[in-house]
Amino acid sequence: MAENAPHFLKEHKDQLLGVLVFFCSSYLSSKIDKAKRKFCDEKSNSTDISNYQFLTSTGWCSLDDYFDFHLLNDSIKYDIVEPILSTLCEKGILIYQSHTSGLKFYKPNSHFFNKKVSIDNIVNHLIGFGHVIEHFKNSVYKIEVKNKKGDTSLGTGFLVSKNNKSLIITNKHVVENHKLTIYDMNNKKNLIQSVEISEHTDIAKIVLKKKQKVNHFQFSKDVNVLDEIITMGYPIVPMSRDAYLLCHIGEINSFIQHYNGFEYFIFSAKTSSGNSGSPVIDSFGRVVGMITEELFEEEQFFSKGKLPYYAAIPSKDIISFLN
Repeated sequence: MAENAPHFLKEHKDQLLGVLVFFCSSYLSSKIDKAKRKFCDEKSNSTDISNYQFLTSTGWCSLDDYFDFHLLNDSIKYDIVEPILSTLCEKGILIYQSHTSGLKFYKPNSHFFNKKVSIDNIVNHLIGFGHVIEHFKNSVYKIEVKNKKGDTSLGTGFLVSKNNKSLIITNKHVVENHKLTIYDMNNKKNLIQSVEISEHTDIAKIVLKKKQKVNHFQFSKDVNVLDEIITMGYPIVPMSRDAYLLCHIGEINSFIQHYNGFEYFIFSAKTSSGNSGSPVIDSFGRVVGMITEELFEEEQFFSKGKLPYYAAIPSKDIISFLN
């Protein structure tokens, strides 16, 4: 099941959502949690399962409870729900214990939910980066830059929400003293209301005139060495007719302090010109940083063959800028 889990979960996403909301209701849905507690209280008066009331009052529920709770829902199938539960346990989202009745009782793993994840984050994490890309492909924007000489280049930005406005986050060096045109994935232009840049870091925000009706990214400060990540952006591809959304996978390699005093992290995903401003995204679909520069010394490359490293601004600095 482990190898085929992402495909299986994607195929049965509705069932996955139902299982997650029921068994993790205390973290994901106060409405379902209230209804589940009421149901378990009523069931405790008629069941002969020993210690049942204590188990449910402390967050444990069985597969039978799930089916009884959804008694009139014929679409819920045992051969779908049971593998989903097994996968959630394998991934550390649920924990379980065996009961003398032969039933297994499950409850959410508090250590997992200390990550403060939403249900969308969990689905992204379970189904994989392909699902993350599909979810956010319309939330990464191509920025066409024209300098005072009329020369054009490309950068990337990603969409977040602040005060009910759609903002594109990108690098300061992408937008500063340049004429900008913002394109979405379908090459539709987006009108700019204002541009603000950081005085201290390589961060800028572009406020769009219209609220965007696509998914907006969220941030996470929870990032560690060897965490797997992806990047999404619009690097220039030689001999191509247009700029295309390119996605690369890699991991976090280290946290460093640049000689200019900035804190960066190094990552291994392939990066090229045009990726400036691209989001660095974790397995939950959250932005943990933004690509800022290539750390490269031409002399060292030719004399010693030293390859470049790629640096990102941690999300905590972007959050500070936005606040």
